[in-house]
Amino acid sequence: MKKKTFLCLILTAAIFLSAFSTFRNEQGMDGANVVSSVTPEDTADCGAIWTNKFSTKGISYNSIPIMGTNGIYVVNSNILYELSYANGQVLRQTTLKEKMNSVCNMLLEEHFLYIPLANGTIQCVDITSMTSLWQSESFGGQSLSTTFCQDGYLYAGTTNVLSNGTTTGLFYCLNAKDGSTVWTYEDKDHPGGYYWSGAIVYEDALYFTGDNGILVSHSLTEPVVYDTAVLTTANIRAGLTYHKETDALYTVAKDGTLFQIQCGNQKITKVSSGKIMNGAKFITCTSTPTIYNNRLYVGCMADQYGYVCVMDALTLKPIYQVKGFQNAEVKSSPLVSTRGSSTGEVTVYFSMNALPGGLYAFKDTEGKTSASLHTLYIPQAKQYCLSSITADDKGRLYYSNDSGTLFCVTLAKDIPATSTPTVTSIPAATSTPTVTSIPAATSTPTVSNSPAPAAKKSVSKPKKPYSVKVKKSKKKYKVTWKKKSKKYQTIISYRYGKGKWKKKTIKKNTAATIKKGKKRLQIRLRCKIKKQSKWIYSSYTKTFSFRP
Repeated sequence: MKKKTFLCLILTAAIFLSAFSTFRNEQGMDGANVVSSVTPEDTADCGAIWTNKFSTKGISYNSIPIMGTNGIYVVNSNILYELSYANGQVLRQTTLKEKMNSVCNMLLEEHFLYIPLANGTIQCVDITSMTSLWQSESFGGQSLSTTFCQDGYLYAGTTNVLSNGTTTGLFYCLNAKDGSTVWTYEDKDHPGGYYWSGAIVYEDALYFTGDNGILVSHSLTEPVVYDTAVLTTANIRAGLTYHKETDALYTVAKDGTLFQIQCGNQKITKVSSGKIMNGAKFITCTSTPTIYNNRLYVGCMADQYGYVCVMDALTLKPIYQVKGFQNAEVKSSPLVSTRGSSTGEVTVYFSMNALPGGLYAFKDTEGKTSASLHTLYIPQAKQYCLSSITADDKGRLYYSNDSGTLFCVTLAKDIPATSTPTVTSIPAATSTPTVTSIPAATSTPTVSNSPAPAAKKSVSKPKKPYSVKVKKSKKKYKVTWKKKSKKYQTIISYRYGKGKWKKKTIKKNTAATIKKGKKRLQIRLRCKIKKQSKWIYSSYTKTFSFRP
């Protein structure tokens, strides 16, 4: 199986520290939803540094929070808010053209925020000015899928829930620059919506699945289906994720069947499966798996109790389950944190869809065969909770429950002694799109917190190399390219056959050579630049492949 487009060559620690720019920070690379920042690990060690309530209604939904350079971005109803990291205060807000549905899996690419909204639409907002750039056509239904971006194209799906409980829907591709439709896909012979499921790119194909249980391999830019495979007759309401060790994609069906999927040359070549829990009379699962150190973590409800199941990602066999509360399904995708440790021990965070809508965790390590749940945080604003947990590079944890409240939970040492977290209520949205900048001091109740960090300049990604040419000779390949700025450094990534990827960093030149080998050679390039003491990377070029 040849991983081309998204096998990341950045150091693992660098991946783990990157800001969450979409649901689970899923970018098609190994280590999705895994962080290394020092996160809270027990109740005595943490508390809420601030909370922010966006609605006075009994039940209200927030989007996933997006971690930007200058603030946190969250949607409630038809309002996009930019919040302060320091105290959760609203810095700016703008009215969107549609309301969000019960979930909203936004995606941030550079300074463009792509927001899935009602009636099967996506709206693009430039967060530097908080102004709308475009809105896609309406595909109808609800926008409940995850959102994926690759090389200037957006991918998402829609869901229409019928009166008998079944669903229909379509999957679509947009041009990220202007929102124009590139292609749509709908299986009318086997209808099914894309309800919490989504897409991932592997090699040069897009893979997605949904309520009809069929996995699709599709062209990235053309209305062409490469391959399909019937995984199950059950609904699939979980996303796909990639694991480097097995070079495979993983997802789970609603009936608790875990799938390991091998692909190559745009085809689905092998599907293996296993049950996430043996012996359960009834099980339902809509949690997207998280994988670390060959251990897979996935939430569910079995025989009326919520669980997080710990699986062997290699054999697809259960290792053990962490039992939660009665009638409290774990719908969230477990967040795994190494807490900066090299011992192999991790802390796993999740929520449960029942009152009080709190934050829960357990510890795991290689060889462990049992663990106990502990309650990390109980909110004052109690409600049911679908939310997965998000972390920033300082170890703060963010999530919402169905009260429309966003919680920021952090280490106790980072909470000032005088701080008493309170809920900030935001007025209802107006019907006219506006951008409102909120002064630093307002009459709205806020939390007294630690001083705000110094303002950061917005950092945009460098442009990827272009005009790439590869010339083959008897003993080597000569690679030449162009780059937008002389300040950019270029990373050439290459591998022979199915071996490990290697890389060369070229600081100034725009040419390099790579030795020929006895196996097929794959080459791809990206640029990087150092800003604010941090390396910023471009997206990859396409992957060039050469026979020996």
